[in-house]
Amino acid sequence: DLDHDQRLSGVASVVYAARGLYLSATGTYGSGLTNGADPDATYGTGLLDFNKSIKVPSSFILNGSAGYAFAVGGAVLRPQIYVENVFDKQYLLKGAFFSGASFGRPRSVQVRVNIGA
Repeated sequence: DLDHDQRLSGVASVVYAARGLYLSATGTYGSGLTNGADPDATYGTGLLDFNKSIKVPSSFILNGSAGYAFAVGGAVLRPQIYVENVFDKQYLLKGAFFSGASFGRPRSVQVRVNIGA
């Protein structure tokens, strides 16, 4: 399916936790989806044929969160802040063939509080 033709992608996460504090970051890399141009006879189908003339630039999206866990009475409170797309990078989730391009979400910030026993 040409609108999903991205040759390389990867995800990596890092988590740190100590004395109730926790931090995490997740990065997602994509080598670039199609830009809507029709491929011609020079279109390569191998893993490392990146076909840059019909691809958008590669993207790296970083998500991060931080929080702290502490006891209050018999409950444990876990407030957390989560930031999706930290650098507010524009990127494609789906290429431009057939049904049109779908873009990823812009930066968003969420504040959460989990209450447990």
